[in-house]
Amino acid sequence: MHYLYDIWVNWFDGEEKGYNVYPYHEWRKQDNIEMIDQIPVLYITEQLFNTIENGLFPLPNQLLKSIHKKTYIRKGYGRRVVAYACIITNGNDVLAIDTNGYEMPLRKSRLIPRQERQVIEMCGKINKLTFELPRPREDNLTTKKYIWQLQEKFVIGLTRRERTLKKILFICLDQLKQTENKKEISYWLSEWERTNALRYTKELSIDEIWQRLYEQALDGWSAHHEKFLSQLIRGYPMLKNEWNEEQSLYKNKENQK
Repeated sequence: MHYLYDIWVNWFDGEEKGYNVYPYHEWRKQDNIEMIDQIPVLYITEQLFNTIENGLFPLPNQLLKSIHKKTYIRKGYGRRVVAYACIITNGNDVLAIDTNGYEMPLRKSRLIPRQERQVIEMCGKINKLTFELPRPREDNLTTKKYIWQLQEKFVIGLTRRERTLKKILFICLDQLKQTENKKEISYWLSEWERTNALRYTKELSIDEIWQRLYEQALDGWSAHHEKFLSQLIRGYPMLKNEWNEEQSLYKNKENQK
């Protein structure tokens, strides 16, 4: 077993999509950053790496056994043992995972660039390991698909802030759909298109109107997206807290420039 020592991780909890596990240059002071004293490194197949990076499937039993209690986190003058944690790599990409004592990679983190390079360099000295691919279970979190779990092509190139706001927008759109209120959905389509959508949506079903709005909001992120969200969010006080937090962080960052 090969190990990496004294590494920084920034845990993102319960993230199914790898694009929501942000690289070092997008880490924030408020994040869950932790120092790991020792953690095993596993060089695995491309297919298994992608499955772990973009899912919350139970990890292979043999993988779990190989890393059991081999990770230590520094706590003051002592160390705390971690049940199941490791760094995985396919030879090009690197990801730290921690199961929080369960079978799934519930916490994921990227590494700082220097330590990522260390892991990639280790691949020339260690053997690639093959494990049985995880099989989805009916009660698994990844079997439940939500509209805000966008395909990677719809978030590629966006900053962390833009991805967060886009997720909030699509959660709002999902909530809007649940209202089954044709006039309200038509109104928000009008706001998006800057037209009087009420004129041409009379012959359309609720699903057709909502789908039109959904598809137009899918691509990229723009000032128009942000303005639309700033209006739509007013009807969702639970989500407005997250919106306000992003706005506050953005303003603080701008003030520091």
